[in-house]
Amino acid sequence: MPGSRPANGSRPASSPATTAPGSPRVPQRLRVECPADRARAAAALAEGAVVGGAFGDIYALVSRPDRESVAALDLRKGRPADQVGSLTTERGAVTSPWDLARLPAGLDQAPAQALVAALLDRGPFGFRGPARDTAPDHLSAADDGVRTAQVITPGSG
Repeated sequence: MPGSRPANGSRPASSPATTAPGSPRVPQRLRVECPADRARAAAALAEGAVVGGAFGDIYALVSRPDRESVAALDLRKGRPADQVGSLTTERGAVTSPWDLARLPAGLDQAPAQALVAALLDRGPFGFRGPARDTAPDHLSAADDGVRTAQVITPGSG
């Protein structure tokens, strides 16, 4: 999901927070280890709420991935509305926004995926990889002539 940048806060690492739609100043404390709370956070995102979650020593603010939601969250954070968003996901989906066939010459898919897994074993991490053709422009950017997508995830370290 987009809008992933550090934000100040003091919640425990396992406590994402949602802001109820229509009530931007009334957070609800949810726990990621609780399946019912994860479902509530997903439902809140689907309804257009912003969800905040701890990623190690930073927080990620997450919105729906559509252009309007990403732009609105960027503006709320004081950033330009056209700033490219990051994607947040769980460990098993980190490489899903990428076209691994587009890795640079000499970098094979298996070692690249092994490196991603090893880093996630140590904790939260962010990765940039070659974007799939289907990646929207507001969630991908050109880097040295290659369209890329950035993904962050809490890892499991």
